Amino acid sequence: MVKFWFVQYFIYLVVLGAIIGCSKENTDAINEEQVILQDRDLEVEEVDEIDETEEVASTVALASIEKNLIPSSLEEVLEFPVGPFAGLEFDEEDEQVIEALKQLPVLDEDASDEEIEQYLYNLLLLFAEDYPDPTALVNRWEQLSFGSPEVEDPRYEVKENFNVEIILDSSGSMKEEIGGRQKLDVAKEAIKEFMKQLPEEANVALRVYGHIGESEEVSCKRADRVYDLQPYHEADFTETLEEFYPNGWTPIAYALEQTKKDFAELKGENNTNVIYLVSDGIETCNGDPVQVAKELGESEIMPIVNVIGFDVPSDEQQQLKDMAKAAEGVYASAENQEQLKEELNRTNEMAKLWRDWKTNAIKTTLKTVHEQKGEIFDEKYNWKGKVIQEGNNVIFCAKYLWLEEEKLTLDHKLYMTEIINDRKESLHNIGNSIYDGLRDSNRETYESMREEIENMYEKQVQN
Repeated sequence: MVKFWFVQYFIYLVVLGAIIGCSKENTDAINEEQVILQDRDLEVEEVDEIDETEEVASTVALASIEKNLIPSSLEEVLEFPVGPFAGLEFDEEDEQVIEALKQLPVLDEDASDEEIEQYLYNLLLLFAEDYPDPTALVNRWEQLSFGSPEVEDPRYEVKENFNVEIILDSSGSMKEEIGGRQKLDVAKEAIKEFMKQLPEEANVALRVYGHIGESEEVSCKRADRVYDLQPYHEADFTETLEEFYPNGWTPIAYALEQTKKDFAELKGENNTNVIYLVSDGIETCNGDPVQVAKELGESEIMPIVNVIGFDVPSDEQQQLKDMAKAAEGVYASAENQEQLKEELNRTNEMAKLWRDWKTNAIKTTLKTVHEQKGEIFDEKYNWKGKVIQEGNNVIFCAKYLWLEEEKLTLDHKLYMTEIINDRKESLHNIGNSIYDGLRDSNRETYESMREEIENMYEKQVQN
């Protein structure tokens, strides 16, 4: 779903002045050869002063280059802004995409390499893909190795008590529909099914925010625990779910602060504390949820904090990802009810292992090498697919701007294609390095896998 695409994209644009436009005669179609460029200095130089006597094509200027067009490390890949049209295929019938392209200025026929690169950067701001962070894959493996003697993280040691609290977004945006049903109703049903599958001995709690909408001031200071920590009772829990509706703002930071208080007496030494945040958007109450998540993760309750972005646009997911990373947890994106159920049920695997331990029937908890290799293959395949789709989208956009809008020349398009080919090659190399490294260290402990990724970060940055 693309929400408020126009506003999101033009955050990057500022009104600086007019850019000269000129039309060109149609050029006969020619065969294009993809050329792999050598590394280029992509620093943007100041554009010469515009001749006020020439025709003005647009009053909107291009955003300056702030990230490398050709990444040299995984860190640079993950830091590149995700475009509002990420995950979509370029379609000349898509009115939102075409309108965004029409807002772009005409590029001068004699534009410098730096000016062409800046134009290309702005196309990438529209279509840059949301590449997976392999660190999240390792964190997930750690959680699924719950109870194993090979895992060094004390959060995954078997404890006397197993406590789960879900923090649910009930803000106004949860009124939107997904699959013909209100998002909050879909989330409620998934949570109820998740709770029913937990062991009887587990304790569960539910906290909601955004359910109060009297005013921003009131809504931003309400994140109520509507079901206190206790064993799951279906009738009581179902009744609780029916008492609140989507209404107000999104005070994620405040909700996390209150949840930390909930667990204040449940130290991590004797308790496995699992916290799930389910949200369809980012903080809207001026809080700092990333910092609060970091403090929560570092507290004595030693929580396992996971964040599920439920039907969140790709270009709005970064804050939620940062929260999970700050708490050393896992971020997952769920687009529908089945995906939401799947992510919640991952905790059931830990709960079942805890129950087995309680009955002295401890089973091995390490995932098999075969299963992990399958996950690595799937994510590597996903990475490659994003590289191809991103490159194709930008090239098709450049072609459209050349042939249909006459905002680019053929030379502009060919140069952009060369740079995109360089970007694709670099992205492929980075992905291969990361996922082949994970595959090679598949038999090692999860701590070793994390160290391997960190070493790759450092090595690629140095290079």
